[in-house]
Amino acid sequence: MYLRKPRNNTRDWKPIFLAAFAETGQISDAARQAGVVRQTVFYAVRRDPAFAGEYRLAEKAARRAAKSAILLRLRAQPGPSLEACSDAFIAARLSSLRRRGGAAMLNSLPKTAF
Repeated sequence: MYLRKPRNNTRDWKPIFLAAFAETGQISDAARQAGVVRQTVFYAVRRDPAFAGEYRLAEKAARRAAKSAILLRLRAQPGPSLEACSDAFIAARLSSLRRRGGAAMLNSLPKTAF
């Protein structure tokens, strides 16, 4: 009979996760840095209201950072100015940002486009 070794979950991974998530916007990468799996994060969001609130704040911070980076790239690109970019183009990028998360959006954009 196989007995599982009890887990040692005394280490507090949440601050590490939240800092990494706010910076990158990537749940998997932030969880890996904190030493947990994504499911642990989602479980904590469902079970711990305080952590859920902090998670939402970190998510908003990641989105703001990604939005700022997108606008910076748009302003820095040669050719038409930001004002000349169609509202539909910017709306599509920001919509994708909301659907996919901050850093994932930036990583998926071709560098040649910006």
